[in-house]
Amino acid sequence: MFLAMFYLKNWFNSEKPLFDHYPLSILKENDMYFPSFYGIIILNHSKSSINKWLTEPVWSRARICACADGGSNELREFTLEREEERLGRFTPDFISGDFDSISSDTKQFYEQEFNVPLVVAGDQDASDFTKCLQELQKRTNHESLKHVYVFCTFGGRFDQAMSIVNTLYLYPDLHIFLISDRDITFLLKPGLNRIHQIRSPMCGKYCSLIPFNGPLKVVTSGLQWNLNEQMELNFSTLISTSNAYSETEDDFVTISTHQSLIWSMTLSKED
Repeated sequence: MFLAMFYLKNWFNSEKPLFDHYPLSILKENDMYFPSFYGIIILNHSKSSINKWLTEPVWSRARICACADGGSNELREFTLEREEERLGRFTPDFISGDFDSISSDTKQFYEQEFNVPLVVAGDQDASDFTKCLQELQKRTNHESLKHVYVFCTFGGRFDQAMSIVNTLYLYPDLHIFLISDRDITFLLKPGLNRIHQIRSPMCGKYCSLIPFNGPLKVVTSGLQWNLNEQMELNFSTLISTSNAYSETEDDFVTISTHQSLIWSMTLSKED
């Protein structure tokens, strides 16, 4: 721990930007760090995620909620499973995509019963997730929307999982949190990042630092296996998966990086 802190102090000076992340706040009612202005996106194949983590307070407090194409099928099924308590309370502000995944029943359900706009976005160079984010920003004024919580999955097709991660890099100025049934994943920014709430009962045992953007140097503190400036994260040599938190009493870990970096942390219901 002392060695990691020494590297942090010497490798990064006070002029580097500091980013504090509270990834679990969205899942905790009355949390003091609950964001005041955020959006929600439901992606395809997200049923297990919304079953575990989507609640009415999370949905109703959002400034804007949307489904990306087939995500609307997941939300409709989620709603109708407990129709008496959910019908009319989980209605998206819009659905966007190229509509190759949404079912005809889902279209009818949202268009005719709830007048939900269907925004056709046919750009084949962008994923439904990316197109949904673009529409989300248009409807909220780009500068106002800073936090977006995305209910998704990383199971199933590998290419779709990689497409979801790619979208994080396309929107580095947004704080996008990918919520699956098992973990929360987001992009760390160049600078000094502090991830809080690691002692929360909702936080799982494991965490990962993944260098999707190429080789980079990272200095950490608060992890069971810390990284220092003599080590390089690189897909051809070393990546830090299945890491864990140290036994200190600190409620955060610190990660210093010169480049964007993927952070993923498990949730307690998985462990």
